[in-house]
Amino acid sequence: MFRSNGFTMESFAKSSNISIRTLCEACNNRPVSIQSAEKICHTLDKTLAEIFIVPNVKQKLDFSTIRKHHAVLSSILSTAVKWQLIPYNPCERVQPPKLSHKDVLYLDEKQASHLLDLVQSDTLQHQVIVVLALYTGMRRGEICGLEWKDINFKYAIINVSRSSLYLPGKGIFTDETKNTSSIRPIKVPDHVIQLLKKYRLQQKEQRLKLGDRWQNSGRILVQWNGAPIHPSTVTNWFHTFILNSDLPDIHLHSIRHTNITLQIAGGIPLTTVAARAGHANSSTTSKIYAHAIQSSEEAASQYLDNILRPKTATHGKKNMS
Repeated sequence: MFRSNGFTMESFAKSSNISIRTLCEACNNRPVSIQSAEKICHTLDKTLAEIFIVPNVKQKLDFSTIRKHHAVLSSILSTAVKWQLIPYNPCERVQPPKLSHKDVLYLDEKQASHLLDLVQSDTLQHQVIVVLALYTGMRRGEICGLEWKDINFKYAIINVSRSSLYLPGKGIFTDETKNTSSIRPIKVPDHVIQLLKKYRLQQKEQRLKLGDRWQNSGRILVQWNGAPIHPSTVTNWFHTFILNSDLPDIHLHSIRHTNITLQIAGGIPLTTVAARAGHANSSTTSKIYAHAIQSSEEAASQYLDNILRPKTATHGKKNMS
């Protein structure tokens, strides 16, 4: 884009009156401010719609976002009441909207197996992303936040203890997991550990090749120079990967749903599933994954009916008489 217009990265950033960092964010398909986007378009003599996807600012906030804002405001105002700055907390008179759990998108066992087959032809790093998501059910931030010290290679256990996030103006940063119950050990099959060992060897070779330019972040998922990977990079790759496949139009978080759904369908106790998923309690799991629980209940009911009233045996006795 730059060289075809006679620019280098540095000259383009200077001409547009933006930082090189902002320019790199835009080139890597990451969000930039509307002001920066307009400056880039002005330099290229293009319209905003030709280069950028402009979000719909009129779109209403979802209920979960409203509840989070309400909780933050209520906490601030409660402190103000405690300090006797205001007589009462006005948030107590406002009823936040109730959360309604939407139907989750997930793959069935055949589709999940096909996903694993498809990713085999991709990079080793992308294989690690899909395998970790499918076998552990970790959230995107938890996968990006994993460090090599979190992997117990001897006992095939992955310890989830942090999350890697991104905020404009703050960049990539490490944060706590979603809640205290999200700090958890997850047992994985041996072939997952073997894949991680193979990827670790590849990463070591890259580190030796770069020498002093390598940033020793300790993360499993990294950029070309060892710096923590941008969470959006993972999301954008998976989106493109799915578009080019014959799988349903799912997103990365759907793999977490798939992991949990398949466990429930396989008869794994709900308490175990909730613990592996990092849910605060099993009631959260039962609300979100009611579809899988209902299917399991139907299968259990049919199983009992087959045992207590074996139709084949009954039918055979009638024929013999």
